[in-house]
Amino acid sequence: YVYLNGKSFSPFTSGVSQNSPAASADLQLFPNPFLQQLTVHIASAVQGYADVRIVNLLGAEVAHLFSGDLDAGEHSFVWDTPPGLTNGMYECVVNVGGQTQRMNVVHLQ
Repeated sequence: YVYLNGKSFSPFTSGVSQNSPAASADLQLFPNPFLQQLTVHIASAVQGYADVRIVNLLGAEVAHLFSGDLDAGEHSFVWDTPPGLTNGMYECVVNVGGQTQRMNVVHLQ
């Protein structure tokens, strides 16, 4: 487990959290942990504006994978990690139709 601000996180569980009980999208990250490439898979129940980002644990953006209109259905985005990316935990932040989901992911070299 990793501890941050008094909360524990397991890097090997999904870690999905939602801002609303009615999520507009189902989020999956694989592989987790990952080495050089991460796939972000979203199954969206709604059509609307979407934003997909990877941030470090301080909230600083590491990668911006997508911004724009997204149809309802399944979508995948691939992140090819840059050389020299620091090992550790990152967070995928997905906003679809005004609902935000977050999932932890671990990068290993």
